[in-house]
Amino acid sequence: MAEPIPNRDTDTDEPIRMIVVRNVRMLARRDGYTDGAIGEALGHGRSWAWRRFTGELPFDLNDVERLAQLFQVEPAHLLAPAHTWAPDPARRVVS
Repeated sequence: MAEPIPNRDTDTDEPIRMIVVRNVRMLARRDGYTDGAIGEALGHGRSWAWRRFTGELPFDLNDVERLAQLFQVEPAHLLAPAHTWAPDPARRVVS
C-alpha cells in the first residue's frame, strides 16, 4: 500500500487559494490595480474578480499564469507565502 502524501511544508495552514488572494491583493496594491481592473485585465468582469478576491472561488492555474505576467513575477510566487519571496514594495508600475 502506498504512503499517504504528506501535507505541504509551509509556515502556515492557510489554504493555497487564500495565499494566492493575499499575494494578488498585495501586488495589485503595489502596482495600483483595483479588483475590478484585475478582472478586466484577465478578460473577466467585476463579479468574477469579487468571487476570487473573497475566496469564494479559487483562481485557476491559467489565472495564476496571467496574473504572474501582469505583475512581472514568477507564477510560483503567487502560490507561496509572500515572506518567502518578498517583492520590492517600492516598485510601482504605471500602466
